Amino acid sequence: MNYPIESLPQSGEIRTTLEEPTLYIFNAKKGQHVTLIIWAGTLQAELYGPSGRELAIVSSGRWGGTISETGIYRVMVYPHRESTSCAIEVKLNGDDGDDRKDDWRLSEYRYLSDRPIVIKRGDYGATLEAIVRARHIQPLTVRCRKDQMMKASGYGVSLAIQAPDGKILDLGDGGASARLPQDGMYRVLVLGEEYPLETSVTVDIR
Repeated sequence: MNYPIESLPQSGEIRTTLEEPTLYIFNAKKGQHVTLIIWAGTLQAELYGPSGRELAIVSSGRWGGTISETGIYRVMVYPHRESTSCAIEVKLNGDDGDDRKDDWRLSEYRYLSDRPIVIKRGDYGATLEAIVRARHIQPLTVRCRKDQMMKASGYGVSLAIQAPDGKILDLGDGGASARLPQDGMYRVLVLGEEYPLETSVTVDIR
């Protein structure tokens, strides 16, 4: 049987409706860390290496691993129903196996103007209402001291903590935390995804 063959972007995701088994392909290099994510849909995704070896089967959730071959990788997707809407994503990073602090979105998304985090006297943190545009980053700024602990959380967004020297200390879906290495102005980066979103972001500093 001949399956449709599509290229899978190595940065970003595909949102589509599948009505038949479909083969997605992407290139990767030996030593890279690959994460395959299935966000939605009633389906099964099978990941194969260039030599044909099966690496993973994912129905919902994610699989990650460091790959041992350079070449074309295949993701065979089988819908369990006649038609299913789904979101499929592949993330690639370098050979260190840690893609949390080197996320492609930080360089490709458009940055909005900084917004200050106002913490009232006697409080340890603040909650802000933020409207984040699709594929934009809303930076929230706050002055902190060395060795303080910062925790940021928000529903439906990814968050990063950026030090005064520009280094990303942590990045995660729905939250980030870090022990602060220096005095200065820090930024909490709120990453908008495919659709505009209004959410509450809480920043706690102790």
